[in-house]
Amino acid sequence: MQPNLTTVSSATAHAQHAAADENVLRFPWLVFVRAFRYCTADTKKFLYKQCAGVLISPSHVLTSAFCVRWQMRNHTKECFDLSDLLIGEEEASVKASHVLVTLNTDNAKDRGISWQMDKMSIHGSFDLMEREPRRFDIAIIQLEDWIDWQKYGIAPICLTRTLFAAPDDLHGLNATIVGWEVQGSVGKNIQDGNIRQQREQITILSNEHCKEKLRTVKKDEHNPQIPFLCANLTKNAFLNTHGNPIQLQKNGRFYLLGLSTGGTKSDGQFNAEMPEFYTNVLNYCEFISANSRYEGGCNMARNSNCGVLKARENLTVGDGAFEISDESADER
Repeated sequence: MQPNLTTVSSATAHAQHAAADENVLRFPWLVFVRAFRYCTADTKKFLYKQCAGVLISPSHVLTSAFCVRWQMRNHTKECFDLSDLLIGEEEASVKASHVLVTLNTDNAKDRGISWQMDKMSIHGSFDLMEREPRRFDIAIIQLEDWIDWQKYGIAPICLTRTLFAAPDDLHGLNATIVGWEVQGSVGKNIQDGNIRQQREQITILSNEHCKEKLRTVKKDEHNPQIPFLCANLTKNAFLNTHGNPIQLQKNGRFYLLGLSTGGTKSDGQFNAEMPEFYTNVLNYCEFISANSRYEGGCNMARNSNCGVLKARENLTVGDGAFEISDESADER
């Protein structure tokens, strides 16, 4: 069964927000990303992923490239013709054809407001076959319409390169990772539980420590590049380990530092001695600027509302908002 997209009425949206647990969104720039790819052989079947993302402009979401691309294995190759696949040196991959971005909620189960994707940009050097943590794990989703900040009471997160110019400007600072956690469900059956915003404080580790630990993971690389941030291991069980933003509060605003890019593994097992690696967003300012026109980049001086928490009052839903029903989604 295909996902059912139906327009949410303003009255329904008001009722949903009135039933919310809190009057203030924890982090209004955090979004819930659902990526789909329909099989060409059987259009009733589709691949499905869900993860986190972050608003960086009125129409752009930053997330993990892993969230919107699938590595083709035997059980998924049957869905597609060769013309559908992105053929690499070792194995084919396929990217999402439809993406829904849910925002304006601290509980993705209460529907919130969702926009469909207009287009998507994945970093050209991202390689699904690379050993975790993967470099260039970053993608930009352009929404089908602009979001009216005042109408919906939300704001993007701030991006800046001037505050954190040197590699170790962040060393020792306490940042916050935010994402989605399933509460009250059994296994992967998210329909049984609530999908709530979750946060945890982490400490940024030094660039040298990051290099040292990364060399033990990427043994095949003599001089591994360091497009990552490192931090202590998280304790919370987030819904997905990709696309969760790391943010730092400074002078009353929250700034985006990185995105989670999967766990650090050794021989298929999580290594408790390893830090968590995150895509260092500030290393991709040119990519962000090129794929979000003048809106993105790493200079948010034009947007005085970025990184500020907003009250959730008098919110409305207009045309272009959707609710989602994915009864038979298969996440792979």
